[in-house]
Amino acid sequence: MTVSGAGRLRWYDWLLAVSGVGLLVVMFLHWFTASGEVGELSVDDDVLRFTTDDGRRSAWQAFASIDIVLAATIVAALALTVLAIREARGDRACMLAGTVVVLALISTVLVGIRLLVPPSLALAPNVAVSSTPWAWIGLLACCLLLVGGIVSLRALREHESATSAPDPGRGHSAHSSS
Repeated sequence: MTVSGAGRLRWYDWLLAVSGVGLLVVMFLHWFTASGEVGELSVDDDVLRFTTDDGRRSAWQAFASIDIVLAATIVAALALTVLAIREARGDRACMLAGTVVVLALISTVLVGIRLLVPPSLALAPNVAVSSTPWAWIGLLACCLLLVGGIVSLRALREHESATSAPDPGRGHSAHSSS
């Protein structure tokens, strides 16, 4: 099966598609790592220290609800790409592009906050949680989705205004009597 419309995609459509798929893939990789001791258990004079497992968590494991917002952003961006392949324009495409912009903005802000203030990963307070490069790549993908959505929305609005503008040669003056 070939996609004949894929050759007609503009750079921002490709940006949406690649960033959406990239974010989906990166979400399965480890975004956060934890290290440290969870606690101590004293048995007579012996002290046992419990440490965390490897402490690696993907975006799906580390986030409570941010991953749902990220997934919705990915679905909206890929749906907009499908509309671009079908060369669909109009109100539906503009609304979907606006939805991509809003979701990508929310995703970018939420992931940015989580990178500055890492989640506790439901571990003890003395366990250090740090982000990995995959989390930063996820943030970059969110930013690229935002840019692609904004440019797509702008292009769709320009196309709408260009096609809905009246033809200047068909006004009242064009039908004046000789």
